Amino acid sequence: MYEIASGAEIEIDNHESDLYGLRLGYHVELELESNYIVKIDAEIRERNDRFEGMVEYVHEDAEIIVLSVNNSNTNEKETITVVVTDDTVYYDEDGTRGSFRHIDKEDKVLVIGSYKDDIFTAKSIILMENNN
Repeated sequence: MYEIASGAEIEIDNHESDLYGLRLGYHVELELESNYIVKIDAEIRERNDRFEGMVEYVHEDAEIIVLSVNNSNTNEKETITVVVTDDTVYYDEDGTRGSFRHIDKEDKVLVIGSYKDDIFTAKSIILMENNN
């Protein structure tokens, strides 16, 4: 076990930081002197995820979708806020390319994307069941 030395140098993506800037999932390299960590170089890595759920809310201006999904650990419903970008790709039920405007409240969708910090951004959204 190592202790972090008082005054240890901490960098995240080549920017000076402190311990509170470190997050779970970052790739780190440590510089040690005896049993003390004197330097931490951290690199942010994206965490890929996928969610299947029901669309609860669509905010077209902010390009946000709120999904209701089942938490696989607790088997309880929870909501996930999904940010969409110009790079997000959409597919309709039949596999053809769609668009953000085709997503409606109560649609069943599969969203594939990644977290950066606590923000989930969609890479692709697949419409599985349309409510209309």
